[in-house]
Amino acid sequence: MVRKEDWNIVDMSDINESFLLDIDFQLLDEDRLRGGFLPSQMEDKWFIYCEDDKVFFHRSWTGYCIFILDLITHMVTVNRDDNQYAGRDIENDKKVLLGVLDFFKKGR
Repeated sequence: MVRKEDWNIVDMSDINESFLLDIDFQLLDEDRLRGGFLPSQMEDKWFIYCEDDKVFFHRSWTGYCIFILDLITHMVTVNRDDNQYAGRDIENDKKVLLGVLDFFKKGR
């Protein structure tokens, strides 16, 4: 199980926005997601861990927290700090997060 302490990370910025992730959560492997992901090579762009039913998605190179997914409410908090994440469009943010979840589901 991956833990917060396993990587050099930066907490979610106070500048953020939230949205509901409207997907079929039964399609997610929640146990695998709760176990997290520890990057092992340069191509691994994400460090992922779970605490208190929340999954944290950090960029592996910078350590910035980009997404926090609440597994109970399905709400996502997304970073809006211009110095940490360039995303400004919720629809694009959803595509990015769904891409990460799909990558994760397939086991890389």
